[in-house]
Amino acid sequence: RQSDNGYAVKVPIDERGETEFRWVNVTAIENDVVYAVPPEEVPARRPRRGTALVRTPVGDVVDWLVEANGQRRGGFTLDVFREVAEEQRRDADAFESP
Repeated sequence: RQSDNGYAVKVPIDERGETEFRWVNVTAIENDVVYAVPPEEVPARRPRRGTALVRTPVGDVVDWLVEANGQRRGGFTLDVFREVAEEQRRDADAFESP
């Protein structure tokens, strides 16, 4: 791990009785627990004092993403969303063409 790399995981976050899967920036992994903060809370990848820390078991991680040297590894759910969006765009173009 290098300090200039970005590490994120997609985890379930429960709010007001609803679960939403969100990307969060990993700050530590200890004893099979991922500690992370939402991206908007991480200026220069350092959490501010008082920032809400997300804690989730490693087993609840549904995707992971590492950005290093300008390259991305992981982010498999992002690839699926891109493919679906591209397919929908092609279908819409085919429908509109005479």
